[in-house]
Amino acid sequence: MRRLSSKWKDYPDIKVKYVRFYERSQSDWDFAIFHWVLVSTDQLQNGSWAIDSVIHETTIDELPLTVTSQRPSHLDFQGFELLKQNKVNEGIADLLKYHQIDPKNELVNGLLARYYLSINQPDSAKAFAMMTLQVSPDNMEGRMVLSALNGQR
Repeated sequence: MRRLSSKWKDYPDIKVKYVRFYERSQSDWDFAIFHWVLVSTDQLQNGSWAIDSVIHETTIDELPLTVTSQRPSHLDFQGFELLKQNKVNEGIADLLKYHQIDPKNELVNGLLARYYLSINQPDSAKAFAMMTLQVSPDNMEGRMVLSALNGQR
């Protein structure tokens, strides 16, 4: 990381930091390079890890090795930050707006599924859980919401 940061020392507005793919919505970034090794097998197989905001791909045999993405909006990050501050209504509103921009974001969809489950809106909870699992079939949040909904019947 230090070596990469030193390459940008002449550009004080550029900050380099490590962001896990599964924490991308909870971290503040404008551009990111994601490597396939840190992504789950199910998302690699269905191609959903190469999020829609990809501006460059490095491929081998037409399969992405790394993708460079430009964040389409900071509403996801803002929403998660508001939730940390216990500003639930504002946080959920930002996450719903972000969902319109990036409807395949399994992190946002999973959290929205859990939120709707918690306020007893099972149809919305199921819809967001299904969107989560469509992108990431092994996603535990989506599976737990569906399991809880099945237990309510």
